[in-house]
Amino acid sequence: MINKDLIDVNTSPLQVSAEHNCIKTVTVAGPNKEGDRRFYLDAKTLQELLDIAKSSIVQRVQIDRAGVQVKLFQRKDGHTYEVWKIVGLQPKPESTMDGLFAKQ
Repeated sequence: MINKDLIDVNTSPLQVSAEHNCIKTVTVAGPNKEGDRRFYLDAKTLQELLDIAKSSIVQRVQIDRAGVQVKLFQRKDGHTYEVWKIVGLQPKPESTMDGLFAKQ
């Protein structure tokens, strides 16, 4: 059972490409959900991701086995907020989807 307060599910996703159909889109939290959530990327990390993307034929970074780590913090005044972090294997240049599926 999906708690609609925590997850938005797109029940009418758009087709991503001519050969690969998106069958579901799920948004966890985001701007339409109440709460103080933060995601930080420092300039060094952004530059590293940009450099990896530039080396890709499709100009994007791929992070396999991706997930999200969420830490909950509480200030002395009682205010709580979450810090979100993308976790996964080492980022790599994305290959074309056709090439990716041909290897399987």
